[in-house]
Amino acid sequence: MEHLLAHLQKPNLIILVNRGLSMFLGGGEVIDLQLAQEFKQRGYTVEFLTSKPLFQEPRLGPPNGFATHFIRTPWLYDVSQWLSALPFVSRFKLAALVRISDEILFQCNAYFWLRRRRANAVGVLTCALPLLGLLLERISKVPSITFLHGPPSPIWKPLCARLRLLLCAGTTLGHFPEMGARVLRADPRIDKSAFRRLGDQASHKAKLGILANTFVVLSVGRLVSFKGLRAGMVEFKRFCTAEPDAIWLILGDGPLRQTLAEDIKRHNLEANIRLVGPVSRDDLPAYYAAADVTFIPSLYESFSIVALESMACEVPILARRAGYLPTLLGESGAGVLYHDEQTAEQRFMDLHRSPELRSNLASSGGSFIASRDLTSWTNIVEQMERHLLNAQRA
Repeated sequence: MEHLLAHLQKPNLIILVNRGLSMFLGGGEVIDLQLAQEFKQRGYTVEFLTSKPLFQEPRLGPPNGFATHFIRTPWLYDVSQWLSALPFVSRFKLAALVRISDEILFQCNAYFWLRRRRANAVGVLTCALPLLGLLLERISKVPSITFLHGPPSPIWKPLCARLRLLLCAGTTLGHFPEMGARVLRADPRIDKSAFRRLGDQASHKAKLGILANTFVVLSVGRLVSFKGLRAGMVEFKRFCTAEPDAIWLILGDGPLRQTLAEDIKRHNLEANIRLVGPVSRDDLPAYYAAADVTFIPSLYESFSIVALESMACEVPILARRAGYLPTLLGESGAGVLYHDEQTAEQRFMDLHRSPELRSNLASSGGSFIASRDLTSWTNIVEQMERHLLNAQRA
């Protein structure tokens, strides 16, 4: 997610600039929508600014209830993801160069759009757009808050450290110890009324055309390289050798969809893996209700909205030992971790063979969610408002 929140003086207009909002709904986009709702409830007029790719149509429509503006951009994100999947040594540097070039172009275009269209801006919140934040703070003298949902790339980290206020999720906080009080922790929130245990797993499996005794694995997220789905497929295949009827439902869309479809054929897993595609957040709880395990093979997660949703729906979690997941699962007791193919296979087998283990993990996750304040952005938004007001007066 990359976004800019601009708090404007008259009227009380807030603009969230999210580069990917027109193309996918990842964790950052979910957080943006949550923030937009919170500011709207506090009496602000909220609008979005996002990308309109030059060479393809937006994949998603504008968010309901919010005016949306578009900036024409090459949108090279898909190209960078495709390059990252190529099997030669230099792919990562080339993919990063393409991605960063696209990010710089978008931030510059967004800055000039804001100067032309919103010259009276008096406050800004950016997320993963530190160049835009600095341009607004240093040139236009607009107070800025930057929100990072994940670790910054090396090129952006020095810029982030120069911003006046930084919001970070999960492990991202640890990248900026020198900033002290200029860093606030802002972890994702979930809707507990929507994400909860629905019960009657057999009927939810039946609605998906799955037999009641079939072991169902669920993954939710963008189909991008760092989600680790290609490695996860190898790990799941080992489990299928012992449990050939298992089904893995992969929810989401992204630039690696075709690559994953080809991998499924290459591994002869057409009967076991379903690329479901994008699913609305309203429909997600029904998929969790059908799942026996949520599988998170990500190579990195600064936090994990999917893990929180799984806990709220009381679905046990199997996750790669990466990023914030060991901490989150260690605190909650909601899942088990693995670090290679062999341990992944063993963890799958343990979860498959032991309904009691799955039940205990699910119960622990549900208790963890019930005991935490994970629904409201009020405290964070109040701190953001105070910062913008103080900066405006300075």
